[in-house]
Amino acid sequence: MKYTYFLFPFLLGAYLCQAQNFSEVDAILQKSLSLYRNDVCVMVNQQSKPIYYRGLGDYDSLSVAAVASVSKTFSGILILALADKGLLSLDDTLGKHLPIFTQYGKGKPTIRQLFSHSSGFPGSETEDYLTSRTMTLEEVANTIAQTENFDYEPGKGFAYGGISMQIAGRIAEVVTKKSWNQAFREYLADPLGLTQTTFCLNSASNPRIAGGACTSPKDLMILAEFILNKGKHQGKQIISANTMEELWKDQTNKAPQLESPYPDSPKYNNPYGAPIIYYGIGTWQDIYNPTTQYQEQISGAGAFGTYFWVDRVRGLTGVVFTLSLGAITRNATFQIVDAIRDAVSLTTSTSDIRSKEGVSVFPNPVRKGQLYSQTAKNGPAILVNSMGRVVLRFNLETLNRGLDVQHLPPGLYFLKSAWGTSKVAIH
Repeated sequence: MKYTYFLFPFLLGAYLCQAQNFSEVDAILQKSLSLYRNDVCVMVNQQSKPIYYRGLGDYDSLSVAAVASVSKTFSGILILALADKGLLSLDDTLGKHLPIFTQYGKGKPTIRQLFSHSSGFPGSETEDYLTSRTMTLEEVANTIAQTENFDYEPGKGFAYGGISMQIAGRIAEVVTKKSWNQAFREYLADPLGLTQTTFCLNSASNPRIAGGACTSPKDLMILAEFILNKGKHQGKQIISANTMEELWKDQTNKAPQLESPYPDSPKYNNPYGAPIIYYGIGTWQDIYNPTTQYQEQISGAGAFGTYFWVDRVRGLTGVVFTLSLGAITRNATFQIVDAIRDAVSLTTSTSDIRSKEGVSVFPNPVRKGQLYSQTAKNGPAILVNSMGRVVLRFNLETLNRGLDVQHLPPGLYFLKSAWGTSKVAIH
């Protein structure tokens, strides 16, 4: 099988990082290649530096294909860009911008709900207007206002699909006074240099907002890095960090999931055993740490198999790019994500302490250089270095607020208390 190594200058030599072992990732790829129809490209960065790359079959970093619902993340970030510029608010009602919905008694949902599948509208249309090549986005929105009824009270359910995002696409046209494609290029694609990303499905007058993008692994990695860097691209703040944080929030308020393609209690890519994966603004809330109460990873996933993710605890961005069936490739892709997570170290100052007996302590997700734990345990504790010397004395309660260890040299330490001993690596 052909291995293709991308040779653009910013990737030269970096994908064969000897400090990390990706043999398990390679093994999963080889074993699963037929599921990807023999064409797949995997790219992974850590802290914006390439650490892994494989291009198998005819796919490489510049291959372009339709990515189905990964489009939702591109579209969601465009909506955030418009909100950041004050052209709309996520809490604006639908009726504020499209009065026809108020006319038909459907003006209550907010843009936030439209882009998190919690608007009250069904996920799938009763007619084929979402795929129409003859209607305009305005005509599609008007048709929805006239023909589609709420399946549930806005904000009280989650029904995955394209109807509500198509409405939001029309709102973007109204507030920018530009077509969706023009707004996408001006507010997102051009500032980020997304030279291979277009809304290729349907037509220019009715682009499929929730599923019509064509893109490449290169452009997807740019988007993932943009998310990781909190709205900054090449040193320039394109969207404010506060606005970008909306991607990391469960925007459904844990509403009952009436329709969802994401499996419950996924076997892989689910280290904390979450029974349900919730949704943000065009993003799946993949990994939420219930101990630190921190959203560690979000993603975009498409029915054609392409998946990208952003892990802000490990500083990882990754893309698995293919043109297959997501329902068939999902487990293999999630195993790849798990294998990469296991192969790399945390980018915060401390590694996760794993101990059956001691207090479970984690790197502080908000402030680097701290140990952190949500623990009801109390009493004196010490941190001992590898030479047996006590370097810190503290009370276990301190871990709830964050224990400052940034002054300590890198190395292996032992946290000891009446509750046991745990190891921690400080980087």
